[in-house]
Amino acid sequence: MIQNIRSVKQLQKERIKVFQRQQDLESKMLKTWEDLKDYLTVKKAAKRTLSKILDKKTQENLNGHGILKSAFTYGVSVLARRLADNAEEKIHQLLHAK
Repeated sequence: MIQNIRSVKQLQKERIKVFQRQQDLESKMLKTWEDLKDYLTVKKAAKRTLSKILDKKTQENLNGHGILKSAFTYGVSVLARRLADNAEEKIHQLLHAK
């Protein structure tokens, strides 16, 4: 990366490049850290868990026999997901209210 430096101007240019690279890497690291903290929040973890469970149940029910049964179970699972989302928001509000 760094070439042989033969003059003060080259040294200054390389110094600026290194400084800019450092700034870019630090901002990427900060963004990654913020994303990780956001990913690990209680609200997001609960939502991911409920979504996985509901998606699995929905797929199991849709693979069952009978169109009416599948439609009914799909509707129930969508309703359950909405209720879970509302409960998740209430939990989040309670946690942040204290």
